[in-house]
Amino acid sequence: MTKFIHLTPPENFLPKVEVVTCFLQVSDKILLLQRNDDKLLGGTWVTPGGKIDSGESAKDAMIREMIEETGIILQKDDLVEVKKVYVRYGPELDISSKHKLIEIDFILNIFKAVLSEYPKTIKLAENEHQQAKWVLPKDVLKMDMCPGNDEYVSLVYLNK
Repeated sequence: MTKFIHLTPPENFLPKVEVVTCFLQVSDKILLLQRNDDKLLGGTWVTPGGKIDSGESAKDAMIREMIEETGIILQKDDLVEVKKVYVRYGPELDISSKHKLIEIDFILNIFKAVLSEYPKTIKLAENEHQQAKWVLPKDVLKMDMCPGNDEYVSLVYLNK
């Protein structure tokens, strides 16, 4: 199994971007979003998140991305920074048969937000995601996850 997530920068790590993601948790389940089929890595499942814009803090980026992707409004105090990891997608990630080959290094800021109840609605960004699902962290390992996403779910929830 290819390892994409690193706790320290791997050799010759040259990040092109810094991104955020969030485990939005209610009770014992977390929210996953399924990428649109026409997107890079289409059909795979991810946690909400995206790129940090220039001049934006990681928390501000996560709040913005959560609104854009789900319509859920979080406050800065809702977000707990869990870990910063280093992600390397290299030539071993051959998805070229369906999409262009990805080779990139990036920094990933992982947050967690625990809600007391499920949101009344989830308004998916139609150009990004086709479905939302609340799942137990252990069940993530059985899903078709975007490369590396299963690793950081395991890191945070399953102590692997």
